[in-house]
Amino acid sequence: MFLRVVQVLKRSPMAADVNLVGTLAADLMCEAIEDAMQSSYVADDEFLENLLKFHEVKIEKAIKRLAFYVKVLYNNSCIIPR
Repeated sequence: MFLRVVQVLKRSPMAADVNLVGTLAADLMCEAIEDAMQSSYVADDEFLENLLKFHEVKIEKAIKRLAFYVKVLYNNSCIIPR
């Protein structure tokens, strides 16, 4: 649909308001999102594997951050050892 509208607009000059331009842009984005979704299919097992790797990395980073904060607190004497 978008290509037909562009071809019509190329043939004859036309004044366009914000609503027309916004509608055309929304239509183009809708088509682009649909194309991207259809072309980026990932098998379920591959998706789950990647998801698990992603969460492992997040957990690892969170543990490192927590260890860093504990070390900083300990070095600043906010935590008194028993």
